[in-house]
Amino acid sequence: MLKVESLEISGFKSFVDPVTVELAGGITAIVGPNGCGKSNLSEAMTWVLGEQSAKSLRGGTMEDVIFNGAESRKPLGMAECTLTLATDPSFPRAEDGRITIGRRVFRGGESQYRLNGRVVRLKEIKDLLMDTGLGLRAYSVIEQGKIGMILSGKPQERRKLLEEAAGITRYKARKNVAELKLQEATANLLRLDDVISEVERALRSLKRQASAARRYQEKEGEYRSLLARVLAGRYRLQTAQLAELRSRLDAATAREAAIAAELHRDEAALAGGRERLDELASEVASRHQRVADLAATIQGRQEFLKANRQTVAEIGERAAQDRALADRREQETAAQAQALAALEERRGELADERLRAAEAVDAEERRIADAERDLAQAAARAEALRAELLHAAAAVAGLHQRVQQSQIELERGNFRQHHLEEELARRAHELGQAAEALAVARDRTAAAEAALAARVAEQQRVGAALDATLRREAEAADGKRALESAIDGARHRQRLLADLSRAHAERRGALLAALADAGLAAPAFLAEQAQAALGWERSLDVYLGGLTDAVLLPPGRSALALARALAGRSRAILLEPAAPPAAALAASPAAESAAPPASDHPAVADPAVVLSLGEALRLPPALAAALPPAFLVRTAADAERLAHRHPGVAFLSREGVWVQAGTYHVEGETVTPGVLEREGELAALERSIP
Repeated sequence: MLKVESLEISGFKSFVDPVTVELAGGITAIVGPNGCGKSNLSEAMTWVLGEQSAKSLRGGTMEDVIFNGAESRKPLGMAECTLTLATDPSFPRAEDGRITIGRRVFRGGESQYRLNGRVVRLKEIKDLLMDTGLGLRAYSVIEQGKIGMILSGKPQERRKLLEEAAGITRYKARKNVAELKLQEATANLLRLDDVISEVERALRSLKRQASAARRYQEKEGEYRSLLARVLAGRYRLQTAQLAELRSRLDAATAREAAIAAELHRDEAALAGGRERLDELASEVASRHQRVADLAATIQGRQEFLKANRQTVAEIGERAAQDRALADRREQETAAQAQALAALEERRGELADERLRAAEAVDAEERRIADAERDLAQAAARAEALRAELLHAAAAVAGLHQRVQQSQIELERGNFRQHHLEEELARRAHELGQAAEALAVARDRTAAAEAALAARVAEQQRVGAALDATLRREAEAADGKRALESAIDGARHRQRLLADLSRAHAERRGALLAALADAGLAAPAFLAEQAQAALGWERSLDVYLGGLTDAVLLPPGRSALALARALAGRSRAILLEPAAPPAAALAASPAAESAAPPASDHPAVADPAVVLSLGEALRLPPALAAALPPAFLVRTAADAERLAHRHPGVAFLSREGVWVQAGTYHVEGETVTPGVLEREGELAALERSIP
């Protein structure tokens, strides 16, 4: 048993503030004049129980149940109703003998159902309340005019109320579900019979294919065994030829080594002969020198010839002996030259023999390469034959399958031919009867066709005009809906931005009061003087931060004195505009070392610089000079490059990154827009909405 204890309403229709309606024991009556919202209570109860028809709630869409605002109240973004029911602790899903059912709807169209504070589906709530007498179409909630509908309704409709009161609705629902499952099971059984018959037909075909595959495997095994024997024989033949060629190559290599060793020995002997020849030549040269020395001595001592004839005779004999010895040495030298020529000739013969041996080795290597190439070609031919055999087997299997399909198609064609012959005989008899009726109807048809042609032409002309009109109407309706949606979104965004502006102005209230106490009434703020460049509003908001709320001091007002007066009372940023250049030069000689204006900064010459901070905010030069130096650049890479080149200056990019020296500031995802972005968007909306 369920009993309604209370109904909590918030934002539903006329209930803008949260209201709790306590339903005590006995009879509770709500009395009031027309239009005070009595019917909204019963609609709230049916809505929280799952009403899906906006027309039943006296609205066009489900968003109409949300409070839409009044002259003194803003519209809300959500409506919520919560129904608390008392029951037995043994009731399903009950907590301490209570069940709480809630429903929320948001202006964006999202809807939520809650059961005891947890988000659930509408089906769970309907299943819980089934057979309890409390439901959307039950007798527990009777609206205005509902009794008349029950009394004048059809017997089937009254029967539903009686079944709900008797508590058999749950079982009828279960019966319907069971019947649907039985129907699905029956359909599945029918489909299963069809599948079984199809599988049996496919199984017979697969059996035939399996037998063909077994025969193919047997033939393939025989082919592989024969192929292995052929390839083994070819391999043995090629191996024997390769061994013979290798033995011949080894013999030729051994002969070449012996010839090379003999050549080395001959070259060593030739080198020894040349050394011996050089020694003999040096000895002959020394003897010639001695002979020359002796001849000089003889000439020098010719005056002693007469006295020393005996000595001269001995010297003549010795000279004759020396000449004989020289002749012998010359003969030996000639013999050595002949031997050297013979050795040179033998060396040439050995070199020719070595070249012939190398040519023989090259020929043997070429024969080995040819043999290996023949072996590779044989293997390739074997693979090609294997592929051709597989292709032929596949073609044979395909031909068998096509023959079987052709036989099946032939049987089907014979059956169709027999059936068509019977049908043709029956149709021939009917055709004879129809020919007689056709002659009678043909005259009537000719007269009707003329009238029909005129009607069809008129209908086509009217239909074309109607289609064009409907198409234009649909296009106009789509355009109207799109424009209305865009206008609603823009107005909602405008209200949101206006609320943010008012909240921001309220937050400034304490600062304005502190400034008024300090003697500065109606101060001006930086955000009021700045006009951000189009597209740079968010980047400038992120960079300036709290500077957008900086207070602009009037000329002649001491910033330090005002800061001391505000210390400990309110947080503020004071901005003192710079003095004009001439006044600054006249007032202080230290102005000669002051920082140059933004237009004269070296970074301005860089092509990546778009605007300076003062130009981006459209500020006067005196006010722009009071801000920290910063420039707007095209990309984040340009910001990094210029920041390293000019450490004391900040560089902002559209990519949400601004860099100053080695510090990188990254712009995150912001929920609420900044002051500059908000004011620019508000101005754009004020221009676009009308």
